[in-house]
Amino acid sequence: MAMPKEMREKAILDTKTQAAALLDDLSHFREVLQRATPTRGELRSLTATLRRLLIERALTIVAAPRIGRFQFDVPDNRQTNEKGLVFYFMGGYQPQNIPHSAGPSSNQKGSKMIKVRLDGFLSQRVLRFAGCWITRKQVLEFVAYSASGIHNPASEPPSEVNQALGFLYKNSRLADQALEFVVVPLTGGAAQLDRSEQNRTANQVDAILLELLSNIMFIVESEDTKRLEAIIRSEFGL
Repeated sequence: MAMPKEMREKAILDTKTQAAALLDDLSHFREVLQRATPTRGELRSLTATLRRLLIERALTIVAAPRIGRFQFDVPDNRQTNEKGLVFYFMGGYQPQNIPHSAGPSSNQKGSKMIKVRLDGFLSQRVLRFAGCWITRKQVLEFVAYSASGIHNPASEPPSEVNQALGFLYKNSRLADQALEFVVVPLTGGAAQLDRSEQNRTANQVDAILLELLSNIMFIVESEDTKRLEAIIRSEFGL
């Protein structure tokens, strides 16, 4: 149901500051996506922006009076075959070249795209490791709290999810434009450390931070983002 005109106009005025911030956020996101090697520290800092836009719903609050219900364009992974799947990475951000040396794996290159609202975006399963499915929201909360050394019991994911995320955060990395493991997953979800971990640098991006980059990419490239951004720019005479 459409918002009444007076209510819509008031909501637009009330969200002017948030709308201006959204333009800045999208510009920053595009800068990060265009860089050859975003750093781990920079990506961790972006979780504050992602939490504000997604979990605190600033994106949909700004969108509501301007375009109505906001929808994200994401790969459709609802029919993913779990049989024999050791590692699954939805990805989206390039590079997506996930080697199979760590066991049967999957990513979403070439998948058809579907539209989902905010709750569907946050609840979409984007990673699987050691028999554990992990949602987009759980990735965001892990990086915002656990990976930053902040304990927040109210937002902490279930322990098995947290353990899987922590393992991937420490033991996967982007090297030579491909995601590789410095661990070898074994039968039953256990894993054995590969001593190449000692060669990892502080700025190397891992599977968890690559998923953050993919979140940013899906936000920037969604059709509703482009529509909303054009409307906001027009409001400000840009």
